[in-house]
Amino acid sequence: MEEFEAAYKEALHQAKIFITENFRPFESIETIATHGGFYPHDLSCMGSPVVPPICLSTTFEQKEPGVARYDYSRAGNFSRECLEKCIAELECGDHCSTYSSGLACLGAIVQLLSAGDHIVAFDDMYGVNSRLCAVRLSSSIKLNASRHKKRCLLVVSAYAPTNCSPDAEKDTFYRELSEFIHQAKNTDIVILAGDLNAQVGRLSSLESHLGGHFGVDARRTDNGDRLLQLCADHELFLARSGRYLRTIANRSGISCTLVDMRDEDAFKSVLQPNTKLVLAETPSNPLMRLIDIRRISDIAHNYNKDIIVAVDNTFMTPYFQRPLDFGADISWHSLTKYMNGHSDVVMGAVVTRGHPELPSKFKFAQLAGGAVPSSFDCFLCLRGLRTLPVRMRGHMLNALVVAKMLEKHPKVEKVIHPALPSHPQHKLALEQMRGFSGIISVYVKCTAEETVEFVKNIKLNMFTANELLSSNSPNLFQVFALAESLGGYESLIEIPSIMTHISVPYEIRLQNGISDNMIRLSIGLEDPKDLVRALYEGLDALDGKE
Repeated sequence: MEEFEAAYKEALHQAKIFITENFRPFESIETIATHGGFYPHDLSCMGSPVVPPICLSTTFEQKEPGVARYDYSRAGNFSRECLEKCIAELECGDHCSTYSSGLACLGAIVQLLSAGDHIVAFDDMYGVNSRLCAVRLSSSIKLNASRHKKRCLLVVSAYAPTNCSPDAEKDTFYRELSEFIHQAKNTDIVILAGDLNAQVGRLSSLESHLGGHFGVDARRTDNGDRLLQLCADHELFLARSGRYLRTIANRSGISCTLVDMRDEDAFKSVLQPNTKLVLAETPSNPLMRLIDIRRISDIAHNYNKDIIVAVDNTFMTPYFQRPLDFGADISWHSLTKYMNGHSDVVMGAVVTRGHPELPSKFKFAQLAGGAVPSSFDCFLCLRGLRTLPVRMRGHMLNALVVAKMLEKHPKVEKVIHPALPSHPQHKLALEQMRGFSGIISVYVKCTAEETVEFVKNIKLNMFTANELLSSNSPNLFQVFALAESLGGYESLIEIPSIMTHISVPYEIRLQNGISDNMIRLSIGLEDPKDLVRALYEGLDALDGKE
């Protein structure tokens, strides 16, 4: 116990020194977070309320036909306008549009493109995003299908009917499938396959249909390995995607190449005359890989000044990183995470600067697509932004302490956090980021089964109020919750390989470093000593220590 206390005090001391030396807050950002987007005199007619009221009205009276600040709530309302102004001010942007999720933001960004356009995306983008436009390849498959004249196998792994589906549903799906393949047969060969993670040895009706009508081998093995082998055997180009890409491919034929943007030469090599969009995420989820935003933006814009560089800033928030300052054209967020900060809102935002043509396009995506947040959610998110600075400072300190303590435990193989000197891009992190968020990835020295037991132990590791607060209350505290997502005030733990990234085939997960003994921690605002103690007890249990 004394050894633990000494190690913890040292880790806390080191973390505080590091933050003092390296944390560089943007000027007045605390003031912007506190007051941005709304000022009481904006509603002097209501007595100048200090807190913006929730605007629940769906429609608004017009002074005369076609003359009004707002007309229909989907097109805009007071609550959403306040939130969007605040986010734009935090990012030092010209314009912000909010959507009903982060993925809806990505959809709005991709809608800027046209038929025949090309996307270059970071190959370590978060798994859900990669479903939109991913090109995931086994080692034996060439990088660029069109350049090497390979056939294209497009895999859509969501919402395929099963043998239990109604006949009418299956008939409709297969009719649409046949029409889709007919439309695509003059370009690349396009095949839709079923869920790659379905039970081994059982064919879905989709696979049976493919096998019966298109001569496709419909056998299945674990995690889509058979599909990968099929691609290699027939020199097929594998583009693994989700339901959104099916719509895009059906509609416009937008192509996408994934590349490791840490390798500038590799990034340059995949840019094409029809490249119109570069999608980046830094740090990445869950491997915490960084992209030099300025270099990638410069390379893209020097190749073609019209290329749009969009950076997912979810992990950092504008409190720690402003991609627009480094030359990016768009900074976008899943507001669900740190920006809202309370795990009670699903929302996204797109911020632009210096592109007068983009705001109207994103406003049109809101109006025509309809994926807009509710007024109540906007109110909650704006309320969350008011405490963004104090929350992010808390996440940063707690995560640094936990990361440093985990590095010392004998059952930990590796800890990934950009603030640690052991991170291979630590220098870039210090240059590009003003601070650090609360996400840590950890490789534990144990089997897949032991990793599951470890997170289950953490989930069940509760402290009585008496232990935490020196009171006689019988209540229990759950220090870590076994759950997906991140960025809330509470600490979460998960295993990416079987939770957030389970849809990625096993072979590809391993290639990307997402092994079965990797866990991801979203460090919350609890006392960091309690978080460390919970983790240490779980790790000690793996060693059989009392």
